[in-house]
Amino acid sequence: MINEVDDLDWEEFGLDVPELVRRVAAGDGGALDDLLGILWHDYDFQGHEPIARALPFLIELLDVPALDRVALLDVMIEINERHTAPDGEEPTGLWAAAAWQAVLDGAPAYLRLLLDDPTADAEIRARAAHLLGAGVPRGSQAVAVMERRSREDPSPVVRACLMLAVEMTGAPTAPLLDGWLADPEPLPRLVAALIAPRPPVEAACRDLAASIPLLALMPVVGDDAVTFLCERLHGQWELLVALLDSWLAHEDAATRRMAIPGAAFAIKAWRPALARLAPGLAQCLNPDADASSRWTARGILEIFAHAGTGGAVAADDLWLLIETHRGKDWDSDVLTATSFALATLCEMRDTRVGSYVADQLAAPDIDWLRLDLQVVERLGPWAAATCRRELLRHVVLAEDGELHLGAVKALARMSTAGDSDINDVVAALRARIHSRVHALPGRRPRPEVFCRLLGELGPVAAVALPDLRALLDHEAADVRIEAARAVFRISGTAAEALPLIRTGLESDDRVRALALLAELGSAGAEFADAVRDLVASEDSLIATRAAIAYWRVNLDAEPVVPALLRHLESGDLGVRAGAGAVIPRVSAKSEFDPIKEERATARGDAVRCLAEIGAEAALPMLRRTMTTDVRQIWTGELKAVAQDAEWVRLCAQALASIES
Repeated sequence: MINEVDDLDWEEFGLDVPELVRRVAAGDGGALDDLLGILWHDYDFQGHEPIARALPFLIELLDVPALDRVALLDVMIEINERHTAPDGEEPTGLWAAAAWQAVLDGAPAYLRLLLDDPTADAEIRARAAHLLGAGVPRGSQAVAVMERRSREDPSPVVRACLMLAVEMTGAPTAPLLDGWLADPEPLPRLVAALIAPRPPVEAACRDLAASIPLLALMPVVGDDAVTFLCERLHGQWELLVALLDSWLAHEDAATRRMAIPGAAFAIKAWRPALARLAPGLAQCLNPDADASSRWTARGILEIFAHAGTGGAVAADDLWLLIETHRGKDWDSDVLTATSFALATLCEMRDTRVGSYVADQLAAPDIDWLRLDLQVVERLGPWAAATCRRELLRHVVLAEDGELHLGAVKALARMSTAGDSDINDVVAALRARIHSRVHALPGRRPRPEVFCRLLGELGPVAAVALPDLRALLDHEAADVRIEAARAVFRISGTAAEALPLIRTGLESDDRVRALALLAELGSAGAEFADAVRDLVASEDSLIATRAAIAYWRVNLDAEPVVPALLRHLESGDLGVRAGAGAVIPRVSAKSEFDPIKEERATARGDAVRCLAEIGAEAALPMLRRTMTTDVRQIWTGELKAVAQDAEWVRLCAQALASIES
């Protein structure tokens, strides 16, 4: 067949493929590198047509022992994975499909490598076995051969690859699976446990430690065994968490570190994972300053920082880490790890954090890098006794452009109308409305934040009303809306807000306008008809805000409950539709998205509204949230753990309110 390569037209690609193929067939390894370079590694420039045309010849070259057949097989594996990956971005088209089909059609060649070629080592046979899983159809006679080799191949890696390949052609029989589970080597037994419908969890955990180095030799695993396990065991949370917990107990520190991303993924996806993995994660903490342990601490502490009280098992270790590095020059890993440690202690309401913050604020040169990253934003009333005075001092005395917004918000969270110095707090907030804030582009003012904070203090902030009313015609819509909200909260007067709502409902600011209208309640009754029309909006955020506002202005629940439930259960507000909903891959990333943050606030307001109404139609959704172990809030970020906990809290309150 090699000679047929001349029958195809390669000139349009500017490639001398026929000559290279003949040289490769003669055993020229350098020619193989050139051939793969122009056909595959440059496919972004050439498209799939050249590789699709050449694959039948490449598959024939697998019978040439002198060649780097691992490289050839790796190309075929990559083509298969790009075509079948659930989140792949590979362009589709006829030639892409043709390339994939050519890989599948190579099954006879892969079978020869597995059975008949004495020169094919375990590395080659493992790749051939992997490709057979994709290329051998169910019911093929080759399946029986693969089953036999899955018990007889001398390499445990090849046997493990064949087990997965056989599974891809159909579920293995019970006797075959029992034989796999009794394999003399740990890696095949582990893979058999991953396949088994009722996996032997304890045995799999025992086999894991010895299997970790060999997992990397399986083509389906590669250099990221933890990702393989997380994706392979998606939905089998009991086994996955047990394996990760066992992994975290491995005697080798570098091996333990490999499990941290998997632990984070499991904790983000499955509620019981946090309690089960937290002790093992805590055992991996090490305050010593070598680079590897700093990286480990950073990963573990990022998990704890978003895990509520889940990090309590490591509280003393966290404080030891903070004290070990206090006052030292930090690299970025130590800085981040220590900030996460402080954040974790914040979640546990540990008053030592307040004292730490007070010491930092009292220093001649405040090291905001230690405070801004994760800490000040988490301070609450629990820390008032230890650091509120220093926060107030910063808000009063900070130079223009050096005022830190996190400190301002923390001070407001710690303040109530009954505080003896509340007038000083109001005066400080009022005086800084137009101050430029540190660490923002241009260090610009953020008056909308100060409006919101003053409004939350209520009537005690009446002295600030002139300043707030002066902002009602500010050029920025968010500032105008927040100023109107603050005026209403402080004075109870809706007159200033009504014109802004009227304008906002007809502009791109309707979400903010609807949120403000909901606060006004019956004072905004004139907008009821216009808002009812928006309840039917296809935009989930607009529809949700409109439904809440419509209920608040006239207490008519008839269109409200179906709308809120529809958007909560659709997933548009970030609530997973059920335990079977898709969770992204372990490696999936999620960037900050302001709209996502708005939807998080809206879903909380929606469930509160359902509780106000006493909506019995919401009971199934609320009960499902309370009874499932799969997290209902998924963003790909660790902070979704806290968001899910808050969602459970809100649903529990609503459930109790409606049932009573």
